[in-house]
Amino acid sequence: MLPGMNRHLGTGRAVALAVISALIVVLAPAAPPALAATPLTVTRAISQQNGSTQTVRGYVVGQPTATNTVVKSSFPSDYALAIADSASQSSTSQMLYVQIPSAYRSAWGLKTNPGLMGKQIDVTGALASYFSHPGMTGTSAFAFSGGGTEPPPPGGTSPWDSTYYAPAIGKSGTALRTSLHDIIDAHTKLSYDRVWTALKDTDQGPEQHGERHRALHRPLDLEEQQRRQPRSVEP
Repeated sequence: MLPGMNRHLGTGRAVALAVISALIVVLAPAAPPALAATPLTVTRAISQQNGSTQTVRGYVVGQPTATNTVVKSSFPSDYALAIADSASQSSTSQMLYVQIPSAYRSAWGLKTNPGLMGKQIDVTGALASYFSHPGMTGTSAFAFSGGGTEPPPPGGTSPWDSTYYAPAIGKSGTALRTSLHDIIDAHTKLSYDRVWTALKDTDQGPEQHGERHRALHRPLDLEEQQRRQPRSVEP
């Protein structure tokens, strides 16, 4: 075989090998995408306080204020929250205390967002003691377990949502009962005699509700008040 022919054959083999190698790369099955790690349970996170960065899933059950104290209403700040494997958990030994860095407080702090109570969330941070209790520090991510990172609005569209019942908006179950109790617990008690004076104000109807409302809720005149007052029984 002539030397020139050998050179052409060698070049042809090299090209053929290159084409085959390219086809192998193209036709090779793609590696399956990596699956996201399943979040730890609160119970697992409590037992794994080794400083590792983990994502933990749990229900918001209150705000820790001391090693063995978690408040469930009238939250003093947005600095921390407690999560548990059950929304009804009341034992602090079954809770993970989560530090809320300043960048997340306006969205995830309970003083600003009391409606977070009872919600299931995912938190990511270092599993380390907080308030001298199993916790998470340096928290770097917050999200609802169903997806999304924005907490629900603190109230609805009713004009009352920002007034008397505002602390109860968005709550249910035990959290709702506790919130309603806190709202009405600071009521003002009136003696029976003082009720008649108070009715002059409480029975007045706002102007915007029309004549019928005002007729039903007009202040009692003196004669009508005297008629409604209980009469003493003569011996």
